[in-house]
Amino acid sequence: QVGVSARQGKLIPRRGPAPEVDDREILCLALVQELMGFASDNQFQLWLATNPTMTALFPRRLSRQNFADRRALLQPLLERLSSFFSTALEGGHPLFVIDSHPVDVCRPARQANTPGRLGGLAAVGRCPALRRWFCGVREHILLTPRGGIAFVLQLPGNRHDVQGLYALLKTTLCGLLLGDTAYQPSPSARKELAQKGLQVLVSTDPRWHFQNPLEVAAWIDAYRHLLDRQFSLFNQHFHGDRTLCRSPRHHYARRWCKVLAFNLSRFLNRTHGWPTESMVHFHMAA
Repeated sequence: QVGVSARQGKLIPRRGPAPEVDDREILCLALVQELMGFASDNQFQLWLATNPTMTALFPRRLSRQNFADRRALLQPLLERLSSFFSTALEGGHPLFVIDSHPVDVCRPARQANTPGRLGGLAAVGRCPALRRWFCGVREHILLTPRGGIAFVLQLPGNRHDVQGLYALLKTTLCGLLLGDTAYQPSPSARKELAQKGLQVLVSTDPRWHFQNPLEVAAWIDAYRHLLDRQFSLFNQHFHGDRTLCRSPRHHYARRWCKVLAFNLSRFLNRTHGWPTESMVHFHMAA
């Protein structure tokens, strides 16, 4: 249904002979890692080596570094699959709720020793909502009304939220975005967003002269509560608030693995008539 098939063990076309470990095995193991909640690649590799069932199912395994490299090669496929399951959950509705959250990549005290972490993407910033400092990236997430993640965007941790909105101008995304006051664009940027097919509706600050009608304000607040819950579940189930990587390509691949696992779990739960937000079935299966 996605239009992807394996040829000589490769889901991503590339030169060279067929790999000893199929790309489908790498994709499966990457999703098992996220569904089981392993925040560390090292912990996951140790679990694979000592689990008799996984050893029997996957007799040929790669080293931790080779596994991470092969997972990074599959990033375009991870994005494509995540978009497919998000659309299957929602039916292609062009309505999104946007917000950001901090993603730690190391402790703030270690940033001075590694200033070029993630190729300069990681930075020290402060999250007013959580009232804490962090060293990492600020991830902007677009959620569908049914709780699927439609798109993620990574920016340095010290950037303002509105910069995430402006970064969407470089994508092909279009639709109506609901956000908080931090996503209020400038008049010129609002025109550019409209030309790209992006309409922005934000909640209003009580100190502003302009106020949304009561019906619109209640509508935005209802979706905002949905987003807060999904953020909490994403962080709780898939360790969405941290990714301990040093390389940008490994970081991006790991983030898209988490998004795909999030959308896939909800898709399978609805397909089988299970509670949408439950993870117990995946833990039992694994």
